[in-house]
Amino acid sequence: MAGVDIEVRPSKGVMTIMNTRQVDTVINRCRPKGDADIVVPHETTAILGTTDVEVDYPEDYPEEQWEVDLMIDTLSELVPMLSDARTIRSFWGVRPLYEPPEVGSDDPTDITRDFFLLDHQERDNLHGLTSIVGGKLTTYRMMAEQITDHMCERFGVNETCRTADEPLPGSNDIRVIDDYMDEFGLRSPIGRRSADRLGSRIDEVLDTDDPNPTVCECEGVTRAEVQDAISQSGSDLNAVRIRTRATMGNCQGGICSHRLANELHTTYDESVVIDAWNELLQERWKGQRHALWGQQLSQAMLNYALHATTQNRDHDPAADSSVDFTAFDSGEARSDSGTAATGVAADGGRQDGDRV
Repeated sequence: MAGVDIEVRPSKGVMTIMNTRQVDTVINRCRPKGDADIVVPHETTAILGTTDVEVDYPEDYPEEQWEVDLMIDTLSELVPMLSDARTIRSFWGVRPLYEPPEVGSDDPTDITRDFFLLDHQERDNLHGLTSIVGGKLTTYRMMAEQITDHMCERFGVNETCRTADEPLPGSNDIRVIDDYMDEFGLRSPIGRRSADRLGSRIDEVLDTDDPNPTVCECEGVTRAEVQDAISQSGSDLNAVRIRTRATMGNCQGGICSHRLANELHTTYDESVVIDAWNELLQERWKGQRHALWGQQLSQAMLNYALHATTQNRDHDPAADSSVDFTAFDSGEARSDSGTAATGVAADGGRQDGDRV
């Protein structure tokens, strides 16, 4: 843009999700740099991270099994129970690493994860253009504050920034967590999870005269929460998932995804509901492809049985196109103990050419 070059190096990393919180505090190897160095408890899971591999294109890169294996094998040295734990999925992301001109490293782990504000008037003698690069989701508010402060200074606006003091939606009064259960008659685990997610919005979301059953048992998500998320996200069930954590438990949507789709049916046409359901299932399946061994393989096969046979979803006459329910990857799998298994395809069958 405007003839300005900014050296951003995309670097991918994997996160592997375990089915329970094997730890209740962050465990870190506390070394300068390296792969597989942290275990983070999050909601009902533990997240293992991460790798650091430079890629050519941030939207087109391989998701490789060795990265998942590295997470489990290496971090089992810190938390031994991980070697026998159940892995439910993995996901990859790409970091937009900014490399200042003076760095010049071939190793992406040498590049800081910090963000940089580039004033192109000072940097390139180009007036009226400022860039902010690098950073990550956890630093977005700070990045927004700094770029806004910079622009205010440039335009002579003398206002005090409120970013650090402005609460995010639902966090302005956390005292409601102490008295939510009596008012709404929720069972303790479900009520606690709802209050943790909704914060001070719990009154407006759960104060309903309609029945409020649990839609997703794994994550304790109620119908009222799902309807609230739909009101903000429309028919995008993946957006509903992100807002509520519904379908993010052990079953990965096998047991509850049709319930989420059902919540759309009163507002949206059948074709819209089916498309949204398919997209949700596809997203849930994508992350499980590198976790198909042991219990999670059994779960995937159960999900297949529920959706492709019991619900006839692989031959649904109402759908223009069907989810490919037979798309189990072939290749190396892991044994129940977490070690690499030989001669076994990822769908649990024998690989072509293997002798029985």
